[in-house]
Amino acid sequence: MGIMSRLWLLVKVSRPLSWPLVALLFGLGLAISGAAITAMAFLQLLLIAILLPLIVFGINDVYDCRADAINKRKQSAIHGIALEERHHRFVSSAALASTIALAVFSAFTRNPGNMVATAIAISLGWAYSEPPIRLKEKPVLDSLSNNALVFSVILLGYSY
Repeated sequence: MGIMSRLWLLVKVSRPLSWPLVALLFGLGLAISGAAITAMAFLQLLLIAILLPLIVFGINDVYDCRADAINKRKQSAIHGIALEERHHRFVSSAALASTIALAVFSAFTRNPGNMVATAIAISLGWAYSEPPIRLKEKPVLDSLSNNALVFSVILLGYSY
């Protein structure tokens, strides 16, 4: 599989229609705080809008591959793809690299609130789908974790 095919796979897995929503949540936090849109804030907005969905949806697709294979909706920009097992390692590695990139960037902000919000968002992204925690299989906790993830992205913008 060539580099462009691999990148396209990651784009499809990350559900690009979710990117503007994540950016909007981050921007909402910026607006609420009254902070100026600095180069650092804008770069983090771009990173979080693309990499956080890759973590959240990529890990979900790795662990839901059997159910997704029979789901007719899993061939769209909204619902993603049915991830073939041969791509699991690559997508998991990309999610791990995204985790590291977001954590390192947050550390460069030298902003404790930003670092905490980043840690919460990343942790929830993994905990939602990855065993043994797999919050998506725990009623009430699945909804609470989704709400906390939304709030953490707003908090990221607000931290500026």
